Amino acid sequence: MGYGRSTNANEAATLPDQDPQSQTPEFGPGRSVARLEDVRFLTGSGRYVADMDVPGQVHMAVVRSDHAHAQIRAIDISAAAAMDGVLGVHIHADLDADGLGPLPCHAIGPHIAYSVVPPRPVLATDRLRNVGEAVAAIIAETPAQALAAAEAVMVDTEPLAAVVDIGDALAPAALQLWDQAPGNVAFRAEKGDAAATAAAFAGAAHVVELELVNNRVHACPIEPRAGIGQYDAASETFDLICNVQGVHGVRDELADAVFHVAHERIRVSAPDVGGGFGLKNFLYPEWVLLLWAAKRHGRPVKWVAARGEDFTGAVHGRDSRVKARLALDADGNFLALDGEITGNMGAYLSGGGPGVASRAFMTAIGGIYKVPAIHFRAQGVFTNTQCVDAYRGAGKPEANFVTERLIEVAARRLGFDPIELRLRNAIDTFPFETALGQTIDCGRMRANIEDAVAHADRAGFETRRTEAAKEGKLRGLGFACFLETSRGATEEGAEVRFAADGKVEIAVGTESQGQG
Repeated sequence: MGYGRSTNANEAATLPDQDPQSQTPEFGPGRSVARLEDVRFLTGSGRYVADMDVPGQVHMAVVRSDHAHAQIRAIDISAAAAMDGVLGVHIHADLDADGLGPLPCHAIGPHIAYSVVPPRPVLATDRLRNVGEAVAAIIAETPAQALAAAEAVMVDTEPLAAVVDIGDALAPAALQLWDQAPGNVAFRAEKGDAAATAAAFAGAAHVVELELVNNRVHACPIEPRAGIGQYDAASETFDLICNVQGVHGVRDELADAVFHVAHERIRVSAPDVGGGFGLKNFLYPEWVLLLWAAKRHGRPVKWVAARGEDFTGAVHGRDSRVKARLALDADGNFLALDGEITGNMGAYLSGGGPGVASRAFMTAIGGIYKVPAIHFRAQGVFTNTQCVDAYRGAGKPEANFVTERLIEVAARRLGFDPIELRLRNAIDTFPFETALGQTIDCGRMRANIEDAVAHADRAGFETRRTEAAKEGKLRGLGFACFLETSRGATEEGAEVRFAADGKVEIAVGTESQGQG
């Protein structure tokens, strides 16, 4: 819901009274639903973790690697530990002594034929594998004292050669980043009918091919990551308030993989999330550190990432290469699509990282078009970079991008009109099952293209281009379609309670992430 906070299934979120001036939105097919939270945000009533404080809280700062790859010789925390206000300076050995597990990767499933999941420690062990990797955590009375102590931690390192590019990681003589991952390959997967696809290419009148690069990006939400960890010794329960996009998944992974406790002993709640875009989906080292430190020191612990810290410490997006071919008959009918996507996973596998290329990409390849045969391979590689995971559709934009670019290349090289080529091959019967098993139950693919052409006044474009050229301006016209496929959790718990004061309390895991 737009109001209150999202919680796990054991805690309710109370909806405050709505703006008396607002009208109840009318729900139903074809009706727009008004956003519920605008008045609250516009009047400064949003609830963000960075603005929250709890009694007795202390603060955390994180020491991070400034090397892409280095061996840790020693970590000297003595000076930092002796500074004013510092309660503790913690390294991997402290967490290891309490039996904490590594951060998990939940995206490895039966759809992946081969995978290697190296242990991803909360704090670095004997080696630094990417810039921004967490090395030590400082707990202090104030943020300034924590940051000052972080500067005093001395990490003695031996810099090592680094691999940061997909091509370099896959080169025959490439540096091997993990002994258990030969060739730096993290996973392999494939989907489709290889024989049918090969046969279609063999009999095709035309074949076009290309290679695309999806550059690495960072989501950069307005609100960086932030959290407050608490521990109740009497009930032996943890409480984490943080700006995550999915409270259930983070709670389950903390309980199952890291702390090894029952789900009921960990509560995760999220107030307003100041933008997520995928970056805030996952379990991070900081969420573990906040809870562990709260138990260790017997006080709530707060952490708010600095902007530069989130650039290096939070997951990145995209960073993949795609090679693909499209087969057509003499009339321009699509016959088959074949190719491979290689994703840069970074130094470790983030929670959902492998799913971007291995699962999400496969749901959208082929776009809105009738492609009788498709066969695609996916692989991920390790490099000395920050982990790569979901960002804005994760895999689906890459699939639509290569599909539309292949069509455009075919139109230009083979002499087809780019709009007519799309209209000829657009899905027009429903339900339609794609070559990779997706069922599309409805849509107006052809009509949408025709509407776009009419609204863009394609017929008058050449006149507009000529007029622009007289003013020294270059005018262009391009077309592309995008298929947004549904995926994600298939079930979720929810509770509705009627409070004594007449309010209705709703507890759900679905939450507003800034988009309404």
